[in-house]
Amino acid sequence: MPEGEGGTGQGQRGEHRHQARENREDTSGSCTHSPQPRSSTAAVGSAERPRPGVCVTTHDTGGVRITRGTGLALLLFGVWSWLLWPTFLTNILRSENSWSGGSPTGFLWVHLAIGAVSLVLGTAIGVLGWRGYRAAGRGD
Repeated sequence: MPEGEGGTGQGQRGEHRHQARENREDTSGSCTHSPQPRSSTAAVGSAERPRPGVCVTTHDTGGVRITRGTGLALLLFGVWSWLLWPTFLTNILRSENSWSGGSPTGFLWVHLAIGAVSLVLGTAIGVLGWRGYRAAGRGD
């Protein structure tokens, strides 16, 4: 059935665009075929054979670059996490919902876990922000 008649034809057009991206000329002079599954319907862990005429090129990005503004935003997020979560956890520890007969409740354990994860992620994001901010200032 032609694309314009009945149905949406979205799958056909989407697949055509996908193939067009894969078939671009390789400017480096070499072409390698990817052993990875090429379709979303392939079984997990299966490796389809490369399709004839399909060239998949790989490019080194040279590392991720973070602008000075983005680095500063990430750094501020990390600092904010360390300002917010210790205060929040202190309030949770003092809450009457956190204790039942001197024993910690599920409410306390859940909020301690959330706070711990948030502090770890805030630290990691802040460190990435600091590194990106410094690198952008050096022109790296």
